[in-house]
Amino acid sequence: MVRIVVIDDHGMIGEALAATLGAEPGVEVVGLARSGGDGIALVARTEPDVALVDFRLPDMTGSEVVRSISRDHAGCRCVVLTGTGLDRALLESMEAGAVGFLTKDQKFSEVVEAIHAAAAGEVRFPPALLARVLPELRRDPSVRTRLSRRERDVLELMAAGKGNSEIGEALFISVNTVRNHVASVLMKLGGKTRGEAVAIAIREGLVAPGGATADS
Repeated sequence: MVRIVVIDDHGMIGEALAATLGAEPGVEVVGLARSGGDGIALVARTEPDVALVDFRLPDMTGSEVVRSISRDHAGCRCVVLTGTGLDRALLESMEAGAVGFLTKDQKFSEVVEAIHAAAAGEVRFPPALLARVLPELRRDPSVRTRLSRRERDVLELMAAGKGNSEIGEALFISVNTVRNHVASVLMKLGGKTRGEAVAIAIREGLVAPGGATADS
């Protein structure tokens, strides 16, 4: 069962989204908030698996909400939902730590799929939008630093959407070791979050979408 909160100030839209998601098998909606501040407080109280966050809120942006949740509630993964300003919203959401991004013209089934993917530790962004914003991601002088073989293995699995536990199992290393490798990958690529690091790696040709790394 995936426990989620919905953070959306659009009255009936937020209520309809919460009600419809709550009727889905395997999904439990534990709360609906109509502002960023209330949403952050709701996450703190309920400790959900996923927060579905509208990008445009009355008191703060969705990226600010995501940044706060990602920093203070690591067990909750954020998926951003928006209808306008797609490129900038995607870029800011990635930099804040979101693991998924949806537009309001997508099918409801895609919303459900994104929620389950986020809960499973996967990182998913729309390929067409991602291709447009890749050039805007911050560059770091160390981005061309050659990763170690193990770091490249970890990066490949990160790009495939695997969480730390799954990476550890695949590579026969501890979760703490995985965390250390992930931190090193983020530092070398100049990414603030896993999603941003993977996007930078794709842009720089270090990894292909889906997880295959380029040859050394």
